[in-house]
Amino acid sequence: MARQVVDQALGAHRACVDRDKTCERVSSSGTHSGREGHIWQSPCLIEEERLRGKINLGRVVLGGLVAGVIVDVVEYVINNIVLAEQWHSLTAAKKMPTLGIPEAVAFDIIGLIIGLAAVWTYAAIRPRFGAGPRTAVIAGLLTWITAYVLNDLAPLIFGTFGLTMFSIQIAAGSSRSLWRRS
Repeated sequence: MARQVVDQALGAHRACVDRDKTCERVSSSGTHSGREGHIWQSPCLIEEERLRGKINLGRVVLGGLVAGVIVDVVEYVINNIVLAEQWHSLTAAKKMPTLGIPEAVAFDIIGLIIGLAAVWTYAAIRPRFGAGPRTAVIAGLLTWITAYVLNDLAPLIFGTFGLTMFSIQIAAGSSRSLWRRS
C-alpha cells in the first residue's frame, strides 16, 4: 500500500518533470549541467529521494546497538544457561578449549554487528515494504537465516551438533561457533 502511494507520487512527479524538461540529462552522480554550465543537483533526484526517504544513520546505529545488546544477552542465556551442559559435554568430547575473555569479547562484537545488520536491513527495505511489523519480520527473517540458520548448518552436517542442539540454537536465534563457551 505505502509502496503504491510512493510509486504514484513518483510517477506524477516524473510526468511533471518531463513536461517542464528541467531534468533531461542526469548523470550517475545525480548532477547535470544547467544552461550556463553550472553544476547543480537534479530536482528530479531531490524529489525522488524525499519521496523514497533516506536512511537515518544515527537511528540505525542506535537501534542496531540496542538490538546487538539484546542479541548478546539472548545468546549468553542460551549458550551459558540453557545449553550449558550440552556445551560442556561437546567441548569435553571434542577436546576443544574453553574460551577466555578475548574470544567472548569477539563474540559480543559479532552480536553487535548482527544487530546493526538487522536494523539497517529494516531501514533499507522500509521504503519498499512500508513501515511496520510486517517489514520488521521480513528484515528479522532475513537476518536470522543469513546469520544463524546458514551458520549452524555446517556443524550439523559435520556431526558436531546433534539435531537437538541445532534445533535449540536455531529456535533461539543463537549461534556462535563450535567453540562457544565463555
